[in-house]
Amino acid sequence: MTDRIFVDSNVWVYFFVQDEYSKYKIAEEYFSKKAIDSVFIITYQKKYF
Repeated sequence: MTDRIFVDSNVWVYFFVQDEYSKYKIAEEYFSKKAIDSVFIITYQKKYF
C-alpha cells in the first residue's frame, strides 16, 4: 500500500534551499525514511479573482 504523506511547504524549502543546515538535515532524513512506498503531497491555495 502506498502512503500519502502531506509535507508542509516549509519542509520543502529547508530541503531545497539548504540555508539552515540543521533544518536541511532533518528534512533530508525525513524524506529518505519516507521515500519508499510513499507519495508526498503538497497543498496550495487557489486564488479566485
